[in-house]
Amino acid sequence: QQSPKEIPVEVTVGKIMERLKTELTLDELQVIAISNIMTESVKKGEVLSKKEMPQEDKIKEIQAESEATDIKVMYLLYKNQKEQYNTLIEDRKKRFEALTNKRNR
Repeated sequence: QQSPKEIPVEVTVGKIMERLKTELTLDELQVIAISNIMTESVKKGEVLSKKEMPQEDKIKEIQAESEATDIKVMYLLYKNQKEQYNTLIEDRKKRFEALTNKRNR
């Protein structure tokens, strides 16, 4: 059985950044800084997902990493961008909860 092909970190970060650039109207400096933060976060997420540990523990660790990433990103945003980013965070949490609830059925 062949494992699914891994998506390169750059591709994942590129998709995230395209959305953030559009929704938050980021300037070039923000794009560079946030890209670096997202790259680090995606790499940590990949490591966590491969760790041998109970699924529930993985989920908690990934959520903690996600929250830490959000704090770092928020630090780089202007006030109006922070409000928009908070909306994106809430949307992501809702999707994650729906996915988690679906798996627990």
